[in-house]
Parts: sequence; C-alpha cells; structure tokens
Amino acid sequence: MNFLDAFMPFRPKRGAPKRTSFDVDRALLVELHAHPSIEKHRAANGELILIVKRNLYPAEKFIARFFTVNPQRRIVLDKGGEFMLNEALKPNTRLADVAVKMSKEFNLDLEQAKLGVVQLVKELMLREFVFLVRK
Repeated sequence: MNFLDAFMPFRPKRGAPKRTSFDVDRALLVELHAHPSIEKHRAANGELILIVKRNLYPAEKFIARFFTVNPQRRIVLDKGGEFMLNEALKPNTRLADVAVKMSKEFNLDLEQAKLGVVQLVKELMLREFVFLVRK
C-alpha cells in the first residue's frame, strides 16, 4: 500500500473485497408485486419479454408533440429471470424464499442466489415493472 492509498479513506483499497452497502437478508424480507399494466410475451428464442406502460414526464410530453415517444418499456428475461419472477409473484411469497428456491433449482450458492435476486429486482423496480411491499 502506498502513501496515497492510506491517505484516501473513502477510496476502495486495492485487493480489498467488495462489500455490499445494504443488508441483503433484510432486503429480501419483502413481497414482489407486478405493475398493473404488465404484459408478457414470448420471443422466438424462448425468452420472456415484459412490456409495461409508463407515465411520461412533462418534458417527454412536450417532446412528444414533435417526435414519436414510446410510452412503453420493455425488458427481456432469460430462464433464470423468468423463474425468479414467476416464483416471486406467487401470493405471500417473500424474496428470501425465492432465493432459496433459485439456489436449489440452478445449483447456486445461497449467497450468490440472494445477490442475484436483489440485482434483478432492483433492475425491475428501476424500470417500473414491479414494486415491493413489506409485510
């Protein structure tokens, strides 16, 4: 370690393991619910396509007067993402249970399955396909 690495306390150190900035187990104690306008379609290669209608921002509404603006969002899920979504959308199922099922189904380490579920749910939430409910 050189002098500069020791001086910069908030900079990640070389070779140091990455730490998550949130409690994964606590993040998985929620239920997943789909957006009311979600549509599911199957692609030619078998992947699942999710389509959701979204609300346009005021600037997008203004731009839509002059240009074509797509009011839909799309995402393509592979076999693992489809399994996670189908299991998570079952009634009274928490994401922690889904991570356990994924680790068994795909022969993954439980910690790896938990992080995968959190990553996928984060992407789906940011794109407004799903929302979370804490019970």
